[in-house]
Amino acid sequence: MSLFGGELILVAKQAPLRSEAKIMFMERLSLLILFFALPGSAEAENGAPKWLLGRSVVLQYTEARSFEPVEPGSGRPHDDTVDSRTIIYISSRGRIFAQSQSAVTTAYGSRSYNLIKSPDAATQGSDWRFEGETLLGLNKMGDDASVERVGVRFDHYSQTCTMTLAYARAKGSEGMVLPGWHGEHYYLRRHQLTSSVCELKAGNAFDTAN
Repeated sequence: MSLFGGELILVAKQAPLRSEAKIMFMERLSLLILFFALPGSAEAENGAPKWLLGRSVVLQYTEARSFEPVEPGSGRPHDDTVDSRTIIYISSRGRIFAQSQSAVTTAYGSRSYNLIKSPDAATQGSDWRFEGETLLGLNKMGDDASVERVGVRFDHYSQTCTMTLAYARAKGSEGMVLPGWHGEHYYLRRHQLTSSVCELKAGNAFDTAN
């Protein structure tokens, strides 16, 4: 076979490979374009999805809880009810502003609490942050206490949100421990979210809050 003929044969064998490589490259490029075009994939400060910027979340929920004292003789078994309202504003830059107001009612009395979060100030042990498309609210009630976790999940297509409430046990603790009103500590034996409403609103809800 001549050298010229050999070159022709070599080129004929390589042509399908070049075409196949080009197709694979275009497929990968299309996937990359599709990925970056997906709603919510772009992020701002604090990992906030772009479609949530300039919006507010309003939570209203009620929780029923049962407690037993950690140390016998220090406190007494009891139940309580917690009514909470939280406003969260996600600015155009992704900065998070939040205020939570809670009223705790027992057979022995009631108390109110107010927690705040902003880029410049926050109640000690309280924080809000994004993890992917989920907004997490964390409230640590003392060094040796459990952490309350409020989770807000968003649906970009229906423009709605739902919330969950859970407790994370403190490291080294035998159970969920929460502080009492007089320095004692209690095991959280039961908790149930009896009602919850999550609203997603345009603009800054603090402008219209009472």
